[in-house]
Formats: sequence, structure tokens, C-alpha cells
Amino acid sequence: MGARIAARIATRIAAASAVLGAGAVLGLVGALAAKGGTVPFRAAGVVFAGGWPWAGVLMWGAAAVLFGAPLGVLGNLARNPGVAGLPFRLLVPLTAFCETSMRLGAEAAAGPVATAVRSTVRVLAVLAAVTLAGHTAWRWRRPADTG
Repeated sequence: MGARIAARIATRIAAASAVLGAGAVLGLVGALAAKGGTVPFRAAGVVFAGGWPWAGVLMWGAAAVLFGAPLGVLGNLARNPGVAGLPFRLLVPLTAFCETSMRLGAEAAAGPVATAVRSTVRVLAVLAAVTLAGHTAWRWRRPADTG
């Protein structure tokens, strides 16, 4: 019994260490890529370094504790098939579109690479929303299988 508990604790410690390590690697990749002189490196720097404002303030940790459960409920509701879950599935592309739109306005002097990356994210968010809505409509309108 004690060995199983120790194994569970070791597994959880390993999982937490892996997540923290992956976050540190992504943070370093973003910072190092931004130093690169070519456009692909600068674009990767914009993508990977975009999370730093979310990761650095104590306020965001408190917000995560406060909003974690309600957002988990919304994520679970997004799993509902058909039209009932569509508004919840559309929250991710809507958030991506709004967040990048605000960044474009705030970081106007960030340069053409950052503007291109943010504009690409906005286009992809719209495409994802249209795809989600189209898939839901297609499944809703399709006659049920009578197998």
C-alpha cells in the first residue's frame, strides 16, 4: 500500500515538473527566437513570447484560481453536440480574435512581423469559428442514421 502511494506521489511530481519544464523551455524559445534576425525567427518570437503578460503577474494566478472552475464548466458545456454546445465552442476563436485585435492596437509599433503574425491569428480564428459553425449546421441538418 505504501509503495502505491509513493508511486502516485512520484507520478504527480514528475507531471508537475514536466509542465513547469515545458513552460520554461517555451519561454526561453520565445525569448531566443525573438533575438534572431530572420523573419521566421522573429515570427516565432512573437508567437512564443505572447504568453508572458499572462504568466508574469500575481493577479493572473488569482484570476486562474477564481475563474478556473467556471471556465471548466464552459469547456464541459462545449462538448454538448449540436447547436447547444456551439456558443461554448466558439469562445476560443472569439477570445483569440479579440485578444489579438487588442494587441494589434496596443502594439502598433511592434513592427511588420508582429502585425503579420497577429493578423494571421485573427484570420485563423475567423476560419475556425466558421468551420465550427458549418460543421455544427451540417451535422444538425443531416438526416439521422437509421442503422
